[in-house]
Amino acid sequence: MRSLTKPNLPIALLVALLAAGEGDAVDVYPPDWQGEMLYPLIFATEDLAPEERAARFVEWMENNDWRSIRLGIHDAYNLFDKIKIDSLDHASFSARWTGAIIAPKSGEYSFRQVRDFSGRDGRLKVTIGGKVVLDSGDPDAGEERFGSAPVLLSKGEKTPIVVELVHIVEPPIGLFSSGAPMSFLTWSRAGGPESIIPTTAFAPPEGYGSDGASGLKGEYFRATDFTGLVQTRLDASLDQVWTMPPIACVHHQLAKECVDRCVAFALDGDFLAGVDASAKENALDYSLHRVAHCMTASERQRLVGLLLSRPEVVRAMSTEAMARLWQSIYMLPSGDQVTLLGEWTLAHPQPR
Repeated sequence: MRSLTKPNLPIALLVALLAAGEGDAVDVYPPDWQGEMLYPLIFATEDLAPEERAARFVEWMENNDWRSIRLGIHDAYNLFDKIKIDSLDHASFSARWTGAIIAPKSGEYSFRQVRDFSGRDGRLKVTIGGKVVLDSGDPDAGEERFGSAPVLLSKGEKTPIVVELVHIVEPPIGLFSSGAPMSFLTWSRAGGPESIIPTTAFAPPEGYGSDGASGLKGEYFRATDFTGLVQTRLDASLDQVWTMPPIACVHHQLAKECVDRCVAFALDGDFLAGVDASAKENALDYSLHRVAHCMTASERQRLVGLLLSRPEVVRAMSTEAMARLWQSIYMLPSGDQVTLLGEWTLAHPQPR
């Protein structure tokens, strides 16, 4: 099968572009445009409204065996970027997760809502075993509202859990993390270290998802009062950080497949070690932070650990690359991101 990313322009489209006056919109496609290569289609659709452009690319994906093509990290992200139409307003929505939580060991567990650095946190309400254990909705309650009292859990026992998020941020929302929604819970057992709750600690409600599935049933609502349901899906865990939209992509499954490809690249140590830092639009400056913005918090933590094990990659990161990556890792509970920043700083001494 021919490469779907070869940057040649199809003849019919090239003729149309040459015939158009400067600034004129071009709405001419070859009769078989669904079979054209990826980058000519990106070029041909750049003036379309996002919804129409996404529809064109979804049709293109349905008419091409794109899954069998070895798309690079740039290509996979660019394809995701064209179909990531959000069904929610990034600044105002609600969501609910239901299922069960399963402790790996018996004991008392404390839960914490991870906060936005700008202090524009969403309201997170956590109910475990029918009892509200955390509710950060009262701004007069102080810092304590972001943590729970100890909750007794028994090893291997499924305890019902409901988590509700209400996110309202007055504009403007920052380009990256400022005011970005997060449904991000951590736990610690009997005063032990705080950690991200793994997906294996969650089970969906009976009858939802495949047998033995991990995760929670996630419901996403257009309004902040849990009305206007727009999407229901299985979410692996409560470590969602939407640094940039989409939250509930209209074309969720296709978008997820694209993102999964990108994440696989970013978490491949051999791939990072082979990055040419001098190349135009290299992965460290151009793609790494964009993919990190799409990761779950646990994936972001894995990325930080990987970078710490690859000092030559850290040395190759420019100031812009590290600054942009920091927007997606600042909130991690392990503190490894601070170590990473320190290692990068030592490798890039600044003049006085």
